[in-house]
Amino acid sequence: MAEIDSYDADISARIEALGRNIDSISKKDPSQRPKLIQKCQNELKQIRMDIEAYELDIETQRRKDLADSLNNLRDRWGRLQTELDFKRSENMNANALYAERSRQKPLNELNGEELVALGDEVQGKSKCAAYTSFDLNRCQCCDKNEATSCRRS
Repeated sequence: MAEIDSYDADISARIEALGRNIDSISKKDPSQRPKLIQKCQNELKQIRMDIEAYELDIETQRRKDLADSLNNLRDRWGRLQTELDFKRSENMNANALYAERSRQKPLNELNGEELVALGDEVQGKSKCAAYTSFDLNRCQCCDKNEATSCRRS
């Protein structure tokens, strides 16, 4: 009986520690981020398994009084999962940006034509300025389905 009562405190402490590790990802050197993200992902999986074991113990011992505690742990775990997914995506986007930039010549070494071509390329990637997050397939200024065919582009 005492073992099931200690689950909540143990899992809560691990969730808090994982939250601190996830928060520290952005502060780390970019070369260390993938390793830390993987470590956090592994810890997140382990915590999920512990929460499932806690749920199983609650069901087998018929401890309905611990249901709120279990739901709280699930919610906190879900927030950490979302936060880690965001950090992973942010890291992948930054790596792609740096890789793309590293293939290009520095801006001060480009001639006029190359600079204009690069500007057109960047502007083409941004699509339309009126392209909104509410309807990602429709341009607000010309009401077309593809923002790349917008009259502003």
